[in-house]
Amino acid sequence: MGLNNLFAVVTTDGSVMLIKGGTIKSEYYWWKREIATYQSIRDLLRNAGFSTWKEYHEKYLKAMYKRDERLRHLYITAIRFLADKLYDRGVRKLYIGYPYMLSQNNGNEYNTNIWWFRKIVLWDCRCVQRVRHKGRARARGLHKQRMLDMWKQT
Repeated sequence: MGLNNLFAVVTTDGSVMLIKGGTIKSEYYWWKREIATYQSIRDLLRNAGFSTWKEYHEKYLKAMYKRDERLRHLYITAIRFLADKLYDRGVRKLYIGYPYMLSQNNGNEYNTNIWWFRKIVLWDCRCVQRVRHKGRARARGLHKQRMLDMWKQT
């Protein structure tokens, strides 16, 4: 697990899933470059005494907000996809392991800034609950449809 592989999943029946994180990685690096550009222009203008540095400060803050929102969206989409696939395969329990080796021994920007472990666990729990609810509703809908079909046949 790391930047390129976002989730590695093994189920009890022996099937394996690997969710790639390349889009999140590229999105993070794009926003990192964008934020650095706004920050450097802002600091250059502020140190030179120009009052237009405030415009670049606003752009800098907006870029930081957009980065966080975009990464959050990508994470939630990946988690929703994973929850749907696991529910379709009949997985009832989900165990999430903490990446000790990544976070504590080798803490750097690649696994600290990109990997939001606590948020991912919370989002994962919410997505699993939504998928369960959606699955129950889907099962109720199928049951109602079968009952209607049986009623029409009589």
